[in-house]
Amino acid sequence: MKKIVSFMLVLTLILNAFTLVSAEQNQQPKIIVKDGLVVPDEVIQDIIRTNPDAGQITLLEYGTFNKNNVEPYAINTKRYFNIVKNVTKSDILVKDSFVTSVAKGQSKTLSASWTESLSCSISGEISSTKLGISKSISKTYTKTDRFDGPPENSPYNSREFRVKFYQDKGTYTADWIDGNCATFCTQGTESGSYTEPTYFYAYSVDRNIR
Repeated sequence: MKKIVSFMLVLTLILNAFTLVSAEQNQQPKIIVKDGLVVPDEVIQDIIRTNPDAGQITLLEYGTFNKNNVEPYAINTKRYFNIVKNVTKSDILVKDSFVTSVAKGQSKTLSASWTESLSCSISGEISSTKLGISKSISKTYTKTDRFDGPPENSPYNSREFRVKFYQDKGTYTADWIDGNCATFCTQGTESGSYTEPTYFYAYSVDRNIR
């Protein structure tokens, strides 16, 4: 009888521990959005999915591209027109870059500047400017930027800073003329694929490191 009671007690403890672990794993982290950022739910869910042990996630910054709309004028070079683009897949996560981590109650700066970039890619000879897509996006932290860990009253002992980069994929077609048609020129149609960097989100993750 004592053996049965002991077995039942052990089984109860195991089941309780399993329930606590399961509840902890299924618990959604606290989400904080800084500076009035508008963050799509799919981005938030993606960050949660890639940080399953997060206790708190803070969205710190949104960044996008600056298109260069100036294309140098040149004579007797290939010129494109009737350009048609088709986005085949949007908002693809390409990079999730680590910046630094800070312990609870601590602050730090970087020993050197940190920069991460995402560039476009194009199959074919057409330029990103002529195609009308962003050439690259980047995020930089300097040695003067301060990173703070969780406060002393936080239940978490570490804060990790990261940056996610996203892009679109697509295809294009374009007609072209090469040369000075007053004398001699060639013409044709070019088609291909491209990727376009679209935006990044800088964020931090509070968690317990054991």
